Order: sequence, then C-alpha cells, then structure tokens
Amino acid sequence: MTEQQELVTFPLLVSSSSGIVRIEQVSWDNPVGQMLRDEQVAEISARFGTPPENAPGIPPSAENIALFLLAYPENTDEPVACGAIRHLDDGFMEASFPHPP
Repeated sequence: MTEQQELVTFPLLVSSSSGIVRIEQVSWDNPVGQMLRDEQVAEISARFGTPPENAPGIPPSAENIALFLLAYPENTDEPVACGAIRHLDDGFMEASFPHPP
C-alpha cells in the first residue's frame, strides 16, 4: 500500500438516490449474515430445485471470504443487502452480492 492510499473504516455511510445506507463489515459467521445467506440458499433451492450441496464452484467459507458486508438503511437495524469478496484459485477474487431480502 502506498502512502496516498487510505483504508476505509466501517461503518461506512454512503449517500444514494434512495437515501443514506450504512455499510458494516462483519465476520462470515455473523448471525445476521448467516440468516441472509440461509434465506438466499432456500430461495435458490426452491426456484431451481438444486440442493446447496450441489451448487457449482468453490463453496464460500470463513477461510476464503476476505470481506463480508451488510447494508442497512440509515437509522434502522433491518438489513437490505449483503455481499462478499472471496478468494478463488490462482490469485483471483470474486465480488458477490447474493441477497437483497
């Protein structure tokens, strides 16, 4: 990292056309994040008839998630989205935003 680069600190407030959104960094095992991921898995399984254990690719885990974020409208504790940056093979990373509830 160069001297001119600054690290982002969380929570981060972001202004959008629909208002202020609070972005929080949490661990992969955070209960709110786990709830949102479980809802997403249930939705995909119901829609496509695919059980989670048959999903293609490298399964996300605490070991390969570099960053996990939750997004909340300002002044609420009800999340509107979550997302992750995940390490893949060969030095690649993936940005994934799997769940708007």
